[in-house]
Amino acid sequence: MTGNGTNGKNGLKSAIIWSSLGPYHYCRLNAARKLGRVDCVEMYASDTKRPWDRIPNEGATSRVTLFENRPASGVSTLEMTERLEAALDSFAPDVLIVPSWGEKYALIALRWCLRRKVKTVVMTDTTARDKQRLWYMELVKRRLLRYFNMALVSGTRSSLYLQSLGFTNGRILLGLNAVDNDYFAAGGDCMAVEREKRRKEYGLPEKFILGVFRFAPEKNLSGLLKAYSAYRQQMGARSLPLVLVGDGPERNGLDAALKAEGLTESVILAGFRQYGEIVGFYSLATAFVLPSVSESWGYVVNEAAASGLPLLVSSQCGCSDDLVKNGVNGWTFDAADWKRLAELFKLVSNGQSDLEAMGAASKQVVSGFSLSAFARNYWEAVNRAAERETPACSPVDAALLSLLIRVRS
Repeated sequence: MTGNGTNGKNGLKSAIIWSSLGPYHYCRLNAARKLGRVDCVEMYASDTKRPWDRIPNEGATSRVTLFENRPASGVSTLEMTERLEAALDSFAPDVLIVPSWGEKYALIALRWCLRRKVKTVVMTDTTARDKQRLWYMELVKRRLLRYFNMALVSGTRSSLYLQSLGFTNGRILLGLNAVDNDYFAAGGDCMAVEREKRRKEYGLPEKFILGVFRFAPEKNLSGLLKAYSAYRQQMGARSLPLVLVGDGPERNGLDAALKAEGLTESVILAGFRQYGEIVGFYSLATAFVLPSVSESWGYVVNEAAASGLPLLVSSQCGCSDDLVKNGVNGWTFDAADWKRLAELFKLVSNGQSDLEAMGAASKQVVSGFSLSAFARNYWEAVNRAAERETPACSPVDAALLSLLIRVRS
């Protein structure tokens, strides 16, 4: 993408900040650019948690990357401020879209907007349940949120969380977390010959349950294996294999855990896969599972739904209220209730559930979280932000904002 497109309604220019551009960000950026001008500030060229292939800039002047890598010790406040403010001064947006309020660069961006009288939209998928909340930090958030003109959020839970912090419902739009539904649907609808080719290439069984996630404590890998082991014991030869796509800090001990549970032959570890490969796994799977104990949203659930899969998603995942309709396109379960998950594994493998109808329902449900819907809501948020007055920043809040910037790593 080498151009900005035309400006939005009333000639508005927008700019957006993201930590680093991965596949999820790039497709949304391009969708929004079809409707108006969107300049992009990428803070870091690489994601320390997900080693996605680098997305080339293609010579575009509407995207700038400030740092090649994110140092473990962080970037100094002075250097980050100088680079970020220079980029924003260069783009000179009428409205800036800021990713949440927790990162140092987001706070620097908010301060820049207040000083330059630029309107702001906050993007967030944070919910009240995704981590423990400290009352005094909630008070700080409540104060800072007054200075954002609009919010673009992932779904129901993040909207309710913002409202609990005093952000009025009329300033909140949904649809932040979208994926390229058509891309994943096409993968699932490919011809039988192509599907068999993929199956052989990836060494996958005829039917299987798929999990796609980072191997980290919050993803509840131990609970998943406990549930799957119980399911295997109950179903025996009729049980479906489990295929896990991902990598992360818990990978080193996974082989021993599988051996201890007697699952080395029935659990396939496919490793981390790039965006272009993942679609093949979705297209061949029978059902999808995400067992996280903490998950603000869960983009992989969008992908699985767009691929036409029945969904088994923990109720701790922020997307579960919006993307999973119990008994219609899958089921939710408490992440701590591994016995319930074992029962759900039985439901998708005992022939008593209409998996094809569930997969079709998943596609229908996720259709409301499309790239076109994101683009429309993005520009609706920009236009409405431009029309709203920003409260004057009090000296106390200005000092608080500067303090938070200094102490953030």
